[in-house]
Amino acid sequence: MRSLIFKILSLSILFIILSLFISCPNTTGTNPDGTEDSDGDSTPYTKGIIDEYFWGSWVRMDGGDEAWYFTDGRVTVGDSTYNAASPSDNQISIPGYSVLKQTDNMAIVEPSDSLMYHLFRKSGATANVSGEVLGGVVSSLSSRGLGGIGGINVILENIQISENRIEDETDSEGNLNFDDIISGDTYTMTIPIQDNVEEEIVVDIIPSFDGEDIGNITLTEADQNFKVSPSIGGGDEWGYYYVDQYYDLSVVITNFGDENLVDGSYELTVPSGISLNGSSETGSLGFISGSGGTFSLNFSVMADSFLDDYQDFEIPVSIISSDNLYRWNDSISLRFFRETMTIHVRSDETENGFGVKGVVISPDNRSFPFKTENRHGSIVLPALESGYVLALSGADYTTETRYSLMINGIPPRDGSDLRTASINEPNNIEPMGTDAFLLHEYQGFLGVYDLDFYNIHNYENDIPFVSGDYHTANDRPTWTWSIPEDSNGFRYRFSDEDDWTETYSASYTPSIELEPGYYRLSVQSLNSDGEWSESGECLVEVDNLYCVKADAGDLYSLFLMSDGSVYGCGNTYRGVLGPQEFDVEIPVKLADGMRDISVGPNSYTEPEPVYGSYMVTLDGRLMQLDGDSSELEEIMTGVRSIEASTGVLYIITFDGSLYTSGSDNSTGMLGNGTRNAGNIPLMIMTDIRKAQGGRRYSLALTTTGELYGFGDLSGILGDRERLSPYLLMTGVSDFAAGGRHLLVVKEDGTLLSSGYNFYGQLGLGDTESRTSLEEVASGVKMVDASGSLSLFVTEEGVLFGMGENKMDYRQLVVGIYKHLEPVEIKSNVISISAGWNHTFHITKDNIAYGHGRDIDGECGRELYSNEVVFPDL
Repeated sequence: MRSLIFKILSLSILFIILSLFISCPNTTGTNPDGTEDSDGDSTPYTKGIIDEYFWGSWVRMDGGDEAWYFTDGRVTVGDSTYNAASPSDNQISIPGYSVLKQTDNMAIVEPSDSLMYHLFRKSGATANVSGEVLGGVVSSLSSRGLGGIGGINVILENIQISENRIEDETDSEGNLNFDDIISGDTYTMTIPIQDNVEEEIVVDIIPSFDGEDIGNITLTEADQNFKVSPSIGGGDEWGYYYVDQYYDLSVVITNFGDENLVDGSYELTVPSGISLNGSSETGSLGFISGSGGTFSLNFSVMADSFLDDYQDFEIPVSIISSDNLYRWNDSISLRFFRETMTIHVRSDETENGFGVKGVVISPDNRSFPFKTENRHGSIVLPALESGYVLALSGADYTTETRYSLMINGIPPRDGSDLRTASINEPNNIEPMGTDAFLLHEYQGFLGVYDLDFYNIHNYENDIPFVSGDYHTANDRPTWTWSIPEDSNGFRYRFSDEDDWTETYSASYTPSIELEPGYYRLSVQSLNSDGEWSESGECLVEVDNLYCVKADAGDLYSLFLMSDGSVYGCGNTYRGVLGPQEFDVEIPVKLADGMRDISVGPNSYTEPEPVYGSYMVTLDGRLMQLDGDSSELEEIMTGVRSIEASTGVLYIITFDGSLYTSGSDNSTGMLGNGTRNAGNIPLMIMTDIRKAQGGRRYSLALTTTGELYGFGDLSGILGDRERLSPYLLMTGVSDFAAGGRHLLVVKEDGTLLSSGYNFYGQLGLGDTESRTSLEEVASGVKMVDASGSLSLFVTEEGVLFGMGENKMDYRQLVVGIYKHLEPVEIKSNVISISAGWNHTFHITKDNIAYGHGRDIDGECGRELYSNEVVFPDL
């Protein structure tokens, strides 16, 4: 916890420093060319603070058009350029954004005013190019090439990133090899004055792909010098070129020497496998001025078919002086691909028209975004046997979606048909991607903030693809597997020690209940030759111990497990988590044998609350864990459930009686008919199934659907103070008491709200407070609320939220600062808890998720994962 606090404080200090820099004028300019930032600030440009990993262009995961480019000290986002701070090699901070490295190809962006998203490398300091330095003062026309010169120092410097400066020395044959090139960027190639170089040579080049031969520099005594560069058009949208298609090719000859060339000539040698139409392959150059004059040759170029996935073609170009004394030999390199491959994705239909967004990362680390529209999306790329990585996410990370995937074939089902599709885990980080083979259908499920990765293989595979629920409370889980084309049956086994069991089925469910633990099923396919394939495998965790209730308070949280154990995490003030010396980031075990839990009153309420964690044992003893003894202290017996809020304990016994106690009763919120506070629980009502309180008021719901209120009810319903329970309405199935607002679910599923509404927590589309109930939604099953936000779950299990969604915390998971209307968060939800700055929900697979403020560890999750982690289970 100390390390986390230190990181946060360090980051905050850096933001303050950065803000001071932005606010200070500087008359010396900001950019390398002396201009101001495009966003208007005049912060001094600082070199060398961004790690090389980030350099170059990146693309957004969500398919947006916003371009990102990182230099050594600046970051360009769309049309705006910012100075950057770098707290570590893995992190960058600019105004409004924090960027963190995740994998070799992926970074996370956390904007200050919107939902986080991912960047994938479009081009970066990863490519390799080669070249050659040639010598020979005089060459004859009979010479088709010049010898290389060894020991020549050559420098490549990126015009956009001065730190991206690479030096190399030619080997004995004049060869050069440059690593860490950003493809598509312009570089200045410099050969300084040295042996065999009387004057400095400077020429611009633009490497376009990994492994490119950028050609030659020829050293002569002449005052002219030449570099040849290609410009090819008509490729696909990604800039790729394929066999048996003609493309426009311009070969540009640039004279970067000091003197003009008069009446020179050129020779272009066409290699086998390439067809050129257009300009002559030999001819006169006429006049080319010095210091940048050019001459262009224009062709139509086509590559003939070949067997490899791609092939590089080198086209030699020679320039000869008019007196036949000098020859400059150069070359251009063109890459053609043999064929295309198509990745098809079908998804759920969503209200915004698409369900899945994706990025394909090529072997040379370029990235290509796409998305599904009307349940279908595809992307066409050069066919490579292996090397592509596919990353998928839900639309804007705010919606869940199921999907099916196929290479070079359209999946037979879209996401709406995949009601049983399992979560495709563990593969939400790039190194753990799922292997996907040609013409196989792969099904998956994407949750909020979830990513799925696939390693794309453009060939068929006889290995069955095995899938199952990665984490399940089902003690008889089912594994399924794909059927290879040449399959005549299967065999499976649980471990290397087990015997193989043959089957013709494509699924397996154990006949006995499995104990909690990890189980790996291996499956092999039998081909027509009677040979068994290699094993496809899937690991499933069977965990009968799961979270049944999560309770979010202010700075800490409690969790009730299926075996009655209780875990806690967060701030340890006043011993609410027992004898913990420091704040708890991952839940620790606090007790066993419990039936209910409740966090103590929130510290933001008035007056001073009664601190403590409250638990009810299986036999009905109400226990408090506080800082005085760091041990459980018994309060009373015969208790069925407990709720603690705003300085009041609401205790319901096995016979349905409601008891209250608390340190404040100035408004009658204890419901005992007086204004007298008391720490001894007193019975005030019978036949109660739920009780809860807000700020200076209390509510109780009977088993017959009658809702009673006591305390200061003026803020929620415009009523006066009530010292004793007062009937508010009938026909109620559930309710939630926020800080100063009320949610009511009628027996027909109608959700009503009233009260304070500064953050839009009433879900009525505005921030106006009400003193009478108004309808919010229909088909609602359960609700919960805190001071500034509200949660509800529909009959179909869909979780919605409304109200405050702080940019630093995002306790409502999705979208903007204030949700004035209900926003969908997650599906398949069976339990919820609304805290002041963080929330919990539990899904039907019994996984607990935490969102929001986690500074003290109160969400109980690891960084960038929303699932609550119980390491001792």
